[in-house]
Amino acid sequence: MLLPKALHYYKDKDFDIQLKARFLYYLILIVMYSMTGIYIYSLTVQINSPLYKGIYPPLLIVETTILLVFYLCLALLKKGHLPLSSHILLVFTFVCLWSLIWLDIGEGVTRFDTVVYILAFLSTLPIIVIHNKNMILAYTGLNLLGVFAFALYAKYYFAIAWNVFADYLFDTSVSLVFIGIVAYNNFRINKISSEKIIGELKERKIAENALLQSEGRYKDMTELLPQTVFEADISGKITYTNKAGMEQFGYSEEDFNTGVNIINTVAPEDRERAAENYRQTINLVQTSKGKYYTALRKDKTRFPILLYTSVIHEQDKPVGVRGIIIDISERKKIEEELKQSEDTFKTLLEMLPYAVAVSDMNGRFIMVNNAFCEELMYHTPEGGGLF
Repeated sequence: MLLPKALHYYKDKDFDIQLKARFLYYLILIVMYSMTGIYIYSLTVQINSPLYKGIYPPLLIVETTILLVFYLCLALLKKGHLPLSSHILLVFTFVCLWSLIWLDIGEGVTRFDTVVYILAFLSTLPIIVIHNKNMILAYTGLNLLGVFAFALYAKYYFAIAWNVFADYLFDTSVSLVFIGIVAYNNFRINKISSEKIIGELKERKIAENALLQSEGRYKDMTELLPQTVFEADISGKITYTNKAGMEQFGYSEEDFNTGVNIINTVAPEDRERAAENYRQTINLVQTSKGKYYTALRKDKTRFPILLYTSVIHEQDKPVGVRGIIIDISERKKIEEELKQSEDTFKTLLEMLPYAVAVSDMNGRFIMVNNAFCEELMYHTPEGGGLF
């Protein structure tokens, strides 16, 4: 929200406080300019009217006081005293307006129509009153008493007929009561609505903070893992990977920001199968299981991987996939070395001229060599007699 430079104190305040401060600031300025015009006009009337016979000090004192009060309210508002400024503005404005009504010695109509200003200021109560809605009823009630008191005084002072007196009193009091009720309920409704919105915003903020903390923990944990952890959108574009993933595949953060598709990190001969498995995972055709692929680094070197994936849902709709990629190069190397060791062991047993046999706990043979078969005249299986 754009605040006047004079209200820089409120730049970090709640939005509703900023709105009220801004309204009060411009209201004071408008009323000050208006009051200055009224002040000049009043002087002109007093000088030229035979009723006043020159400048009438009581009126000038009241009008000057109103102007000074407005300057005071403006200064307090700029210093951050919004509630105090609003109440001073209201109290002194009503006091001065009633003083004008009682002290003015001009024609009766000029005194009666001043009540219109009171009605105008009462209509601003929902915005100017900051905290307590009962203040609206208090301001309305006090001004209503003022209207009754002045109407009784004016009836006898101006010798107003009863029907005219009753009509004026009824119209004015009904207007005051109506404005008071409307102002009170506007304040109450706005306050309830604001509190509800603020409560929802606080709950949302708490949820967002919890989500940020959860995401922070998730990211911290994934960064510690030696395996690649990734997330990809529904088209396969990688949206997140941990540090291990960048190092494992040789890509930089800029490469992933530009766009790397998970399917393109697989060797060409495996891509069709990988794309089909990705589609089935997105469509929940198959459950998430480890899939073996040959992966392709940025520099085109290859290495074997085991891929585990699961679907990412938002509002019950699949929007992507997250998964873990395990480099099984060491496992493959160990498996090959073990196979070579087994082959060597088999070859050595076959070359022995002595019968060799291995049995389990039940006495069943699980491994014999050719010499054992020949010596006991057992049939030798094709390819050797070890198993």
